[in-house]
Amino acid sequence: MRKILSLLFLLGFMSSAFADEEFYGKIESMPENSFEGEWVIDGKSYQVTSETEVDEEDGNAKVGACVEVEIDGGEKDAGAVEEIDVKKYSFLCSFYELID
Repeated sequence: MRKILSLLFLLGFMSSAFADEEFYGKIESMPENSFEGEWVIDGKSYQVTSETEVDEEDGNAKVGACVEVEIDGGEKDAGAVEEIDVKKYSFLCSFYELID
């Protein structure tokens, strides 16, 4: 029984080590004519590529917009921006993590 519990703990730890990271922040700068390139979100720089999904269903991706950013935690593309999801109400940016 101990071996099984130890194995389950180890598997859980390993999967969380490669889990995606998600956070909310405001866009401070981004490329002008394309989504591809360097974005600054809450003071940190991120490289957005053609592989990044930018979801503008709830608003436009622009400076000042609140976004949810998903970073790949897997082995292959670790650190790559997988998705940027524009949130509807930018003034609620600091609260989205609590209500989402």
